[in-house]
Amino acid sequence: MANSRPSTPHSTSGSSTSGFSISAGLLEFLRDIAESTVSQSQASLDWNPAYADSATRYGFNNPRNLCYRNSIMVLLLHTPVIYNWIQDYSPCTETHTGTSCFSCCFSRLFKSYWPRAARTKNAGTQVNLNTQLRDMWNDILKPNWVTGRGPVTDSQCQDAGEFLARFLDLFEQRVPPRKPPVQHPCTFHVLRDMNVCTNPDCARVYSGNSRTEQNNILLGSAPPTRTCATATDVVEHYLRDEDASKPCDRCKAPTINRSIVSDPPDILFVSVNRLTYSSVKGRAQFNRINTAVIPPNALELDLRKCGSENVWYKLYGIVYHQGPVTGGHYNVAVKGPNGEWVKVDDTKVEKIEDWRSTSHCQQATLFAYQKMNGKPETIDETSGTAQAGPDGQRTQLEATIGLKGKDTSWDLQKSLELPEGFDLQKQKVKFTLKLTSSSGDVYEASADTILRLKKQQSSPGKRKRAGGRGIGMEVFGRKSKKS
Repeated sequence: MANSRPSTPHSTSGSSTSGFSISAGLLEFLRDIAESTVSQSQASLDWNPAYADSATRYGFNNPRNLCYRNSIMVLLLHTPVIYNWIQDYSPCTETHTGTSCFSCCFSRLFKSYWPRAARTKNAGTQVNLNTQLRDMWNDILKPNWVTGRGPVTDSQCQDAGEFLARFLDLFEQRVPPRKPPVQHPCTFHVLRDMNVCTNPDCARVYSGNSRTEQNNILLGSAPPTRTCATATDVVEHYLRDEDASKPCDRCKAPTINRSIVSDPPDILFVSVNRLTYSSVKGRAQFNRINTAVIPPNALELDLRKCGSENVWYKLYGIVYHQGPVTGGHYNVAVKGPNGEWVKVDDTKVEKIEDWRSTSHCQQATLFAYQKMNGKPETIDETSGTAQAGPDGQRTQLEATIGLKGKDTSWDLQKSLELPEGFDLQKQKVKFTLKLTSSSGDVYEASADTILRLKKQQSSPGKRKRAGGRGIGMEVFGRKSKKS
């Protein structure tokens, strides 16, 4: 089996990575963490060549309220590294046909879902798949999943992300590596509340209150001020630096609490919080967050804060939820071994061409990304247009920040992604600017404004929706104020 493994080089000399300042004390602390971490596996992330031309053809029966289970199982069956990891590090050595062995049950289901020899879809194969999933569900998955309401039943509505977390927990518990300890493909560690001085001349690192969290899923949310975001924004918001309450005990400069991923996983599951809670007259009220979250085809995990090169991931699956937060329905879009995107809704399988539409981006609750070898070669792959299905709207942001009365300014350029059909015309926007001086003084400014069409690229007599590539925007708004 071909073994294609991306690497994560760590910076061992110097004090910066790609222009991001890293103190010697922080590097030394992170090296100690790395030495105590279980090494990553060498299981192949790629499909076996025998599956190269295979297309996604199957879903699963939903006898009651098991759409969440069906969606997650289809997603996992499109994650070949799980099957490859089992075969390389924990193959079952017993000869049996029972349904109590996690490794055997998942391996049989995977091989039945992806037969090496091309088959036409037939009732026998479909029945066999549903029987195998039913046995694994009844004998392993369901009995070992207890929620706050008690043991799980088929008639209960459950959260797809919670089921995925339970599956991955059981995967770690029931399928330990038989060879020297290696990390499971979805496991990663987040170092939280590492206190770092913002003064570059001091750069003290205090780890006394830090803690390490082991995760299988990145449970994030879109920035609260955004009505449109990307999966990258969700990850960055999850790992954002936060102001600490106390100054540096050495130089008295402000400090920040830093969160870093110390060991990026082979598979990165990003879950988006879609639930808000409020109390109305003493009664709990749950509301849905409809922020459109766009999944870029290539996601960059920023590791510069821990002295490493950034790691890139490619998208291969999206779980959608529609309807009320207390019920609703799940389905999943997945990229098959043949590179085609399809939508699987229980037993219904069909090609999908609008997975970047506004409605789909508002329904997206979980993204699945696989680690890549190095950086994407083209900007189209970064923005989600290379072999990733229909393109969303790509808008080029150009901004200039100038100090009035001073001969000083900064030019910023960034490629933004918007859901397909998103209209920028007369869109209300809020600008926020924060500058931190070397002494630790903080200056902030903000302004509310409205976007107006400045230049129209479409032919005369045919108006083009704002937001496409090459459309320039002029901003009219109130003057910023320094606080």
